[in-house]
Amino acid sequence: MRSLLKPLAAALLILGAGGPAAAGDDHERALSALAEGEVLPLTAILARAGELLDGRMIEAELEREHGLWVYEIKLLQRNGRLVETVFDARTAEILSVEGAALEDVLRRPE
Repeated sequence: MRSLLKPLAAALLILGAGGPAAAGDDHERALSALAEGEVLPLTAILARAGELLDGRMIEAELEREHGLWVYEIKLLQRNGRLVETVFDARTAEILSVEGAALEDVLRRPE
């Protein structure tokens, strides 16, 4: 899906909520996780999502959930449905899909 690979300026990477101080702390933790190899860069996740999923990425978020770094990727499908996918930030494996069944989101061979 080429639309996922468009310049990352189109992506909104949110590293946390709770005000500027909390966002700064989250940003530092995310940079540290990347430097230490705990997470893949967003570009790798977007490339994987582009291989697997059908839709246009409208938001990307890196979060720590239950001790695991995950990327939440929100997609807008052609039918207008909003779908949130969760990827393991270390392996790029899809962990969950909300808003549609996985088979409705997966790319079809052309």
